[in-house]
Amino acid sequence: QFAPFPSFSVFKQLDSGTLGSMCIDASGNTYVSGQSDIYPPYPTTYVAKFGPDGSTIYNVRLGVSGPVTPGPGGSVWAAGSFWVAGYSYQFGLLDASGKVTTVANFPNGMTPIAMISDSAGNLYMTGTLGNTFPYSPPSTGIGIAKLDPTGKQIGFFQLSVQSNASPAAISVDASGAVYVVGNVNDYYASSPIPNTFPTTPGAHRQSGFTPVFFESDVFVLKVAPTLDGLVYATLLDGAAYSLATSIAVDRTGNAYVGGSTSIIQPAMTPMPLNYIGAPPTPSMANNGTALDAFVVKVNAQRS
Repeated sequence: QFAPFPSFSVFKQLDSGTLGSMCIDASGNTYVSGQSDIYPPYPTTYVAKFGPDGSTIYNVRLGVSGPVTPGPGGSVWAAGSFWVAGYSYQFGLLDASGKVTTVANFPNGMTPIAMISDSAGNLYMTGTLGNTFPYSPPSTGIGIAKLDPTGKQIGFFQLSVQSNASPAAISVDASGAVYVVGNVNDYYASSPIPNTFPTTPGAHRQSGFTPVFFESDVFVLKVAPTLDGLVYATLLDGAAYSLATSIAVDRTGNAYVGGSTSIIQPAMTPMPLNYIGAPPTPSMANNGTALDAFVVKVNAQRS
């Protein structure tokens, strides 16, 4: 189920700086987080809320620049740094007026990358384990956590990986099953890292490309609603460089993955895409490194 798209189209200048994340709740309110540069040399971060008509409801300065996702009753979950009574917490819940009502720390030492909430107000987050920054080795695995509306952990799933894998986006279906898309890469390796991502039997693709520098493969995971078992884990077809950025799930359990992929080069397996117009050809000007957008549908049978 998708939230309604805002009906306003206005330019909102929050501050000079960068936008970190945005989400829309079921009532059409828009939430954004980001970093402001108006207080150099100490940039500040913020969370802002706009009504369905584009009116500003609040713009509060917090130590928040990570992902945001709607909470219950017009609230919003935000990841970042919350200082409460002299202590720092890593994520929190802001109520409909922008007041921080709940703070907590990320479970099991996870570095979160993406969050989403369900209709009951439960929060789902995914990130890397065993490192302090996405894509920075050594990463020991991928974590998925479920928290209730008060921020209490009620489930956790860990997938141990030897490849340098990092999630990019998360979604949840009506049954509570969790879907995660991400990327396996060797960006920070001193030598190529083999793609040994742990796929499940019957996966659409079970092994990665022959390792080369700056290679990236896309993976998709589905985890049981209780977060106690892996339903499937698969790699997707693609060129040597394929990068997933988003995932959505429909009511029948089909997953839709979006991202970018490099133009097909000689001796590389192409992603089986239906192109709009003529298929691309290797670019001689940039050695075939130009990127195309892709959308892939993975059905409930992971094919």
